[in-house]
Amino acid sequence: MQSSIYNMNLTNEIHFDPVNFVEVNLDPTRRYGSETAASLRINDAWLLRGGVAYTRAVFRDGLFAGNDVPLVSRFTASGGVSWNIWQKYLVADATVRYWSSRRMDNDQANTQGRIPANATVDFKLRGNMIGSSGR
Repeated sequence: MQSSIYNMNLTNEIHFDPVNFVEVNLDPTRRYGSETAASLRINDAWLLRGGVAYTRAVFRDGLFAGNDVPLVSRFTASGGVSWNIWQKYLVADATVRYWSSRRMDNDQANTQGRIPANATVDFKLRGNMIGSSGR
């Protein structure tokens, strides 16, 4: 398990302006939050993993001081399982990812509707054809 907290005061965060097709520096922002991730190996065949994060991103100066920074979800989470079906020659992975609603891109004024919360489910089959000796 790993946990962290952070507090960043950014002054030269780059933002792409699609209307004028240029990159500009945003007004100073502050990002703070916490992240926790954990994994648990049940046995040689099964691994469980999960994580959760809280992120707050606001403009700390300028015209939009106090407003949310666009495209940053306050809450994100994920959970997954890996199944070593056959000696790492065949492994199945399933992961669920969630993110909460967020401001639309270029909505520094925070006047538009929000992008709704959403989630995805990913599934993959993989395998290692090279033995553990590396030959």
